[in-house]
Amino acid sequence: MIKFASKLRKLLPQLAYIPQTLKLVWTAAGYWTVTWAVLVVLLGILPVAQVYLFKTAIDSFVAVLGTVSTQQISGLL
Repeated sequence: MIKFASKLRKLLPQLAYIPQTLKLVWTAAGYWTVTWAVLVVLLGILPVAQVYLFKTAIDSFVAVLGTVSTQQISGLL
């Protein structure tokens, strides 16, 4: 806990430089920064979308299996 507090005390004065840093980044590559941020958000959403789609597909598959009798399933195998 003491180590964390020490690191936090060293970090807090650095927060004052964030606006200057963002201004410099925007000046150097503003549109690329926005593009990068949008891509990071999309890449963060992609796994959630995959899980949702797989869940929907598995739920549909289980629903179909629930309507089929075991004799029909063994006939397919």
